[in-house]
Amino acid sequence: MTITMEKCIEALQGFNKVASAKLPFKQTYMIAKNIKSLESIVAPFEAKRNEYIEDLKTASYDEDGKQVVPDEAAEKFREDVRALLDKKYKVDIETINLKEEDCSDLTASDIKGCIDYINVE
Repeated sequence: MTITMEKCIEALQGFNKVASAKLPFKQTYMIAKNIKSLESIVAPFEAKRNEYIEDLKTASYDEDGKQVVPDEAAEKFREDVRALLDKKYKVDIETINLKEEDCSDLTASDIKGCIDYINVE
């Protein structure tokens, strides 16, 4: 399937939270596989975003010696990061079947990022 980087990050965060649940080996294995797949996609994004952050650190200084980020630089940063988040990637995420599992220790906020990849029916 093809999803945006933003959705990859949300799914990764969700699966990382679901990974803390006590589940049978099969579901745990599939969750770990999904996390590994998503991490390989998200890691280059984080590296590039960190480059943009480093560029911002070379910002100007005001008359008091405090570091300031010019509005233009901040806007360019937002645009560059948004472009990275909107880029689409082909990912291999397997749906996790949790129909028979007790996941009462998970909250809605835990699973919201990966809810599209969880089956409970």
